[in-house]
Amino acid sequence: MALVVKDRIQETTTTTGTGTYTLAGAKTGFASFSGIGDGNTTYYACIAGTDFEVGIGTYTASGTTLARTTILASTNSNNAVDWSAGSKDIFVTLPAGKSVFEDASGNVGLGTSAPSALLHLESAGPNIKLVDNDNDPDYEIKNGNGTFRIIDTTNSEDRLNIDSNGNLLVGKTSTDISVSGSRIGSFGAIFTRSGNEPLRLNRTSSDGDVVKFDNDGSTIGSIGTNADIIFLSTASNGIAIDESGSQIYPSNGAGSNRDAQIDLGKTSARFKDFFLSGTASALQFTATSDLAKKENLEVVEDALNKVQSLTGYTYDIKENGSRKAGLIAQDVEKVLPEAVNGDEGDKTLDYSATIALLVNAIKEQQAQIKELKQKIESI
Repeated sequence: MALVVKDRIQETTTTTGTGTYTLAGAKTGFASFSGIGDGNTTYYACIAGTDFEVGIGTYTASGTTLARTTILASTNSNNAVDWSAGSKDIFVTLPAGKSVFEDASGNVGLGTSAPSALLHLESAGPNIKLVDNDNDPDYEIKNGNGTFRIIDTTNSEDRLNIDSNGNLLVGKTSTDISVSGSRIGSFGAIFTRSGNEPLRLNRTSSDGDVVKFDNDGSTIGSIGTNADIIFLSTASNGIAIDESGSQIYPSNGAGSNRDAQIDLGKTSARFKDFFLSGTASALQFTATSDLAKKENLEVVEDALNKVQSLTGYTYDIKENGSRKAGLIAQDVEKVLPEAVNGDEGDKTLDYSATIALLVNAIKEQQAQIKELKQKIESI
């Protein structure tokens, strides 16, 4: 069954009461309702004097009748008119509320005769359905219950959703951060994806900023690219990560080298521990040694004997094969445990701490030398 509307279809009827219309034949110059097709529906109007009825009727070829399927409007309070005897005109029409209306401004309305935009759709829950006959996904656009949705009806998935709070949801219907998809609102943006990167930014053709950070409209920093370098920077200071050189180093606002200009930490905001597997190089290394920061001072005793128990070695580092010279942490731990940290197999040695042992060993040795010198002089 289909809804069919055709021009120049008009017949007469002598039907009385509120039942099915029996059609009496086409009026001169018009076609009959047979053009609608057996079992199909159409919009009709029936008039007699000041009475009228507009509705949707179902045509039946057998008996040439038109059933009053739905009453849209009438002089009987929009109910079926109880027709009295006499001839009436009945014809195919297109009700204003069912028409596509273009006003003098070129605005088109569906469900309204007063469109206020180029395309104005009006109903209790206006939907638009887009069907692709090439086996690609079909889509439906819905507006209702305070939300606007674009739905992939082929796969039964929401592709875009604007909820009643103004959140723009892409690939999801929930604002739950754990659900895959994108959420953009007055709070900012959240991107969630399982197994792959939630957000990818691609700058083409040239190097420069990829993301900028503003504070009250003024740019205060950025993340950008310079060849195969990624940098995080303010206007003049930054940190660059060099993929080809496997390096991290201070940079300017464009990702280029900025030598000996940037501090790492400060006196009121210090880093805790620092771990390296290679070489640390600097013009100067200093350690905090102020008396005000120390307590429970004890003199290193028997320093000379302790030093004599130690052996200096040259050796190869297993990790990188480099040749070095130094002490063994386990040896030092036996005589100066305060200089050794870490667990077995990963012990570290604070070489600066051994200075206390060496200073006192020299002092003990000098005392012995002095004593021997006095004995020699007394002979």
